[in-house]
Amino acid sequence: MVWPMYAEQKLNARNIVRELGLGVGVTETEEYINGRDLLVNYTDGGDLIRSETLEIGITRLIDGSDKEVRKVKRMSDTFREALMDGGSSFVMLQQFISHVFTEINK
Repeated sequence: MVWPMYAEQKLNARNIVRELGLGVGVTETEEYINGRDLLVNYTDGGDLIRSETLEIGITRLIDGSDKEVRKVKRMSDTFREALMDGGSSFVMLQQFISHVFTEINK
């Protein structure tokens, strides 16, 4: 479930909900997609978030389709493999650390 409040969180929320299809937005109007974040809305005198709105987001998450659940599971497995010994993220981090130590020892 995404609940962006400021900065890059709106972009991350859009990517998770719209691009990757891995989550649901909390706001009914999805104002974070249109460039108006919840923090600005709150400071303008609006409610940060109503319990009814949060309930809608949670219900959408719980009632997600099997397709969404399988997609989240598949992505979770992919991310987990990347972090394991020999995975892409693991290898890239090792290469980065090696490069840093090589540069320090010059």
